[in-house]
Amino acid sequence: MSDTLKVLLDSIHRLQSRISQMQTVSNNTSASWEFLKTSMANGLGSIIGGFIGVGGSLWLYNKQSKKQKAEEVKIYKQQQEEKLIYFSMLLEKIANVINTMQENIKQSINLIDIDNTNFYALTVVPLEDLDRVSNKLNLEEYLLVYIKHSKSNDSIKNFQNIISLVDSTYHLLLNLEKTTEKAGRVNFEEGQKVANISSKLRDLIRPLSVGRTTLPTDTVLELHKIFGDHFSNSKGELKDVKNHFFAPINNLILTLMHSSSLITTEMEILAVTSLDGMEAFSSLEREMDEYKQLLNFDLNQLKEWQNEFIELLKTLP
Repeated sequence: MSDTLKVLLDSIHRLQSRISQMQTVSNNTSASWEFLKTSMANGLGSIIGGFIGVGGSLWLYNKQSKKQKAEEVKIYKQQQEEKLIYFSMLLEKIANVINTMQENIKQSINLIDIDNTNFYALTVVPLEDLDRVSNKLNLEEYLLVYIKHSKSNDSIKNFQNIISLVDSTYHLLLNLEKTTEKAGRVNFEEGQKVANISSKLRDLIRPLSVGRTTLPTDTVLELHKIFGDHFSNSKGELKDVKNHFFAPINNLILTLMHSSSLITTEMEILAVTSLDGMEAFSSLEREMDEYKQLLNFDLNQLKEWQNEFIELLKTLP
């Protein structure tokens, strides 16, 4: 075989081999491309699916958050409204307390006018609602609720005035309780003095008899008459002791002493004892009159505050 032919055959062989290699590469390339396309499609699907899943979760979370927030806002508004209702209810009850106490004070004053020797216990209504507003409520919270719902431009001032009136009323009624307790105690003590002096004076008169005393016969008889009339006609009231026992005896003995040339020890004892009784009685009356004056002062103060309070209650939302 010539060298030329051999070279030609070798070239043809190498060309065929090259073509074969190219076909193999081409086939492999096509397979790789198909695999790549498949992988990309699967990956893209996974990514899109992931985005859809995340987006759905976010949407559901936002929806639940909005619902929860709306529920919280609803509960908060309801709580605020309930606070306002509760506060308004307390103030209305306090207004009733003020009105009731005025009526109770008027009744006590009228009874003292009828008889200023006996003590008539003033009925003091429970002060829990006043105490609650004055000392126990978180007023800052209620102020914010009041301001938020109030239509007045003076909401802060109105709220402060309401609390000020509640505080003033609370302390006035607390002091009135103490004043009433003191008046009752003093009335009892003074009444005991009157009763003791009355008993002493009875013991002085009871043994007196004509011929066995330095007193004139007509004076002895008059003393026994006063003694008998008083205890047979007495209604058991202290004022009867003064008007029908102490005063008549004192007048009788003083008249006797002024007309007598000789003032005996019996006259002096009777005069002093009956005078002590009248002074004890006058002291009792003064104490009750002072108590009545305090009642009148508190009554007028409550009337004034009640009018202000009623106007302020109108500012409640």
